[in-house]
Amino acid sequence: MFATTSECNKCGDCIRECPTQAIMEIGGRVVSCITCGMCAEICPTKAITMNKYGGFVLDKEKCTKCGLCKAICPMSIIRMDPYPIGICSRCGKCVDVCPVNARVDGGAFLKYRRKELVDKLLDLAYIEKTAEEIKKELEEETPKKVLSKRSITIDKETCIRCGKCEWVCPASAIKLDIETEGCTQCGRCIEVCPFNAADPENYQMLKRCTKCLKCIPECPQKAIYVDKGEVKIRKPEGKIEGDITWCANCGVCELNCPTKAIYKERGKYLNDPSVCIRCGKCVEVCPMDIRVEKDGVFKGTCILCGQCIKACPVDAISFAKVSWDGDVTDACTRCGTCALVCPTDAITLTPGKDVEVDMDKCIMCETCASYCPYDAIPILTSLPKRTAVEGTTKIDKDLCVQCMLCVKTCPHDAIDENIIVDPEKCVHCGACAHICPVNAIKVWRRFDNGKELGEK
Repeated sequence: MFATTSECNKCGDCIRECPTQAIMEIGGRVVSCITCGMCAEICPTKAITMNKYGGFVLDKEKCTKCGLCKAICPMSIIRMDPYPIGICSRCGKCVDVCPVNARVDGGAFLKYRRKELVDKLLDLAYIEKTAEEIKKELEEETPKKVLSKRSITIDKETCIRCGKCEWVCPASAIKLDIETEGCTQCGRCIEVCPFNAADPENYQMLKRCTKCLKCIPECPQKAIYVDKGEVKIRKPEGKIEGDITWCANCGVCELNCPTKAIYKERGKYLNDPSVCIRCGKCVEVCPMDIRVEKDGVFKGTCILCGQCIKACPVDAISFAKVSWDGDVTDACTRCGTCALVCPTDAITLTPGKDVEVDMDKCIMCETCASYCPYDAIPILTSLPKRTAVEGTTKIDKDLCVQCMLCVKTCPHDAIDENIIVDPEKCVHCGACAHICPVNAIKVWRRFDNGKELGEK
């Protein structure tokens, strides 16, 4: 619902602009549908349903024009013309057009059960306070919650891809993909050589080498070999290239573990093999592709032991503590991608301009940041950036109410005034679909990791 504050000058702009005709002047007050849902409950054909904003939309194909919704509406705002009109879809257009900022989101007030909003029906739709007074009260009652987590971070510019961190990590939480057949000086040969004969720094074996060959199967790059009875270390040709990934301490594995074999303790995720059923779900959902099964035990979550930090010869690894208060930057287009991918349903979009994060539900996994097409939510650790590689955007003209919100919202001007999508401009971000108050727009996307969102 949206409410009118005492600043209203009864200019009527909101009444004229409302695409569902859900705003009226009653008893000298500008009031609107309070989205109580009684019309949806009584509808015998379920033609009225709640949308993602908490508003309600009408499916004309299901509607029989019986008039029960009109009869039960406590605000007497629903009329028949010939289908029901006057049902608020919470599109937020009335807020945007009000010249004196007298329209506000009333859902926030119901959330706090304000006495002045439950005494009588008209008070739900009209508030004897200014918008500034209301905003101040809500800010005082809802202090911001800040979440934080610890993880390791690796400076990829400083890292020389030697592989020592991967070798010493007891939790298999670091993975190195090397594009070379030569020695990376990881030091594994030094660790396993019983006579301390390995000298990878100079790419050679010392004279005390007994040719036991224990180092050969241990070398991850297969850079140690025997040539005419001599054990040799192959020198790499040119600079060692490759990618390094590590556990971001995101917690997605714990969230998806059906037996709670992965659990959180003192800010780190641990494994309990005794209750693991080896379903492999953690491997499937890991955004870093770090989770692996070794000797019957699933590993890959960082235990923050710091062994990698001690082993790194160029000080490229360190502990990091990151925090987030749920804020998004001005680059946000309210496309709704973050809400779709959030594994805990902690993100919701309100009509108009707000992305709201329930910090009590948020686990700070950073999935939203990973998929955000406009980088409005920062990636704080090491999650990869996901991009859409293909998609479709379709508009159902029969459902469209010509509110023009999609035209105004599209960040790429891909929708014209005739509500036609330009396929050359559209990037299928979903901003139009999420602002549409009547679910007339369907957007489908496939990302570079194979994940699909929406309907084809």
